[in-house]
Amino acid sequence: MNKKILSVTALSLVLVGCQQQAKNAVDSMANKAEEVKNSAVEKAGDVKNTVEDKLKGEKNADAVTAATHENIKVKPEEAVAKFKEVHDDAKIESISLDNDDNKGFYYEIQGSNGAEEFEVEIDPITGDVTRDEKEKDTDSDGFIDETLVAKVMELAKKAIEDAGRDKYYNTAWKLSVEDGLNVVEVELHGHDVPELNYSYNAQTGELIEKSQD
Repeated sequence: MNKKILSVTALSLVLVGCQQQAKNAVDSMANKAEEVKNSAVEKAGDVKNTVEDKLKGEKNADAVTAATHENIKVKPEEAVAKFKEVHDDAKIESISLDNDDNKGFYYEIQGSNGAEEFEVEIDPITGDVTRDEKEKDTDSDGFIDETLVAKVMELAKKAIEDAGRDKYYNTAWKLSVEDGLNVVEVELHGHDVPELNYSYNAQTGELIEKSQD
């Protein structure tokens, strides 16, 4: 009888030991699974942060490029020279750099030879003439001082610096004659900020007006 009791007791202890080992094994597997999960979540977070940082950097780079026109290869004075190649007898009434959603930046130059008025668009990357139209000249506000064309980009950058490069980018500028004065108009846009417009005396660089829409 005692032998039977001892056998049962021993068997019970063995079973208890096996159950404990099984429980320990399950707990160990659960802990490892949790560690794997946490590691995966951490890596996913790192990847997310890396992607967000990259996108943020690209966005800031795009903003700086737009603000300074670093992607513009053809200088304004070179665009004027290109206009003169196709209309050598014309004088310049205005030159502008504008931005269109479909074609990006482009130069638009208006000029006249007294009888006809010309409107020419030039690609600021390649220097190619992309549009050349003419019509009868009926009136004119006067012709710009072509020596001032080289100053326009600096005045555009001056406006950006005043508005804040971190908030605004330059979408357009224009040099034309207003009341006998060569005037540079700069148009600035940004994200969740009002549009700003600057007018400068092209000769002196003096700010004439600053307004917002």
